[in-house]
Amino acid sequence: ILNQLIIPGTHDSGSYAITASSKYSLSKDDPLPVWIEEISNILPGYLISGTVANWTNTQPETIALQLNDGIRYLDLRVCNYKSTFYLCHALLGDTLSAAFVQIRQFAQQHPSEIILVDINHVYNVNSDLDQTNLIRLIHDDLSDVLIPNTFHANDSLAFIRNSNRQVILLMDINQSILNPDLQAFSSQYIWHESNINSPWPHVDNAVDL
Repeated sequence: ILNQLIIPGTHDSGSYAITASSKYSLSKDDPLPVWIEEISNILPGYLISGTVANWTNTQPETIALQLNDGIRYLDLRVCNYKSTFYLCHALLGDTLSAAFVQIRQFAQQHPSEIILVDINHVYNVNSDLDQTNLIRLIHDDLSDVLIPNTFHANDSLAFIRNSNRQVILLMDINQSILNPDLQAFSSQYIWHESNINSPWPHVDNAVDL
């Protein structure tokens, strides 16, 4: 049963490409006010973002390597920056599309594996057009490997494998989708975040955890 499994995952799985030269994502959860980040994005990266990069890059390996190492839950934070979607954790990392390519390739090469892709933070998607563009990207890059949300978390892996697909994508949608075909795709293939319990303990010792 899917929701009874212990699934190995990584925290901020998409932060692997963050470096001292990365731009700030200009999202509300960033460590500095947005106006300071905007100025910082004009300056050489090492002057300010170098220090931030040391704690925002929590994964040394690409998505592909994480999957090859046995990770099956990916925690992705997505930022819309100048009309391009990036993986982010205060600073911008790889593009979301580049991550999707890695996920799709692994899924196609390992058809019996089930991968959970949890897009649990989405920043700067503030309009219906932004939301539509994000859904279009998901559709274009992953549509042939996404497991329909007509399956359930209390289904067995064997039953889910009957879909002949490998990826469960979780994400809340907070804006309207302008394209009717993408609306239909989203309603069938995007799993609501209510399907997963993924708390952040925010403690620094094993006893409290």
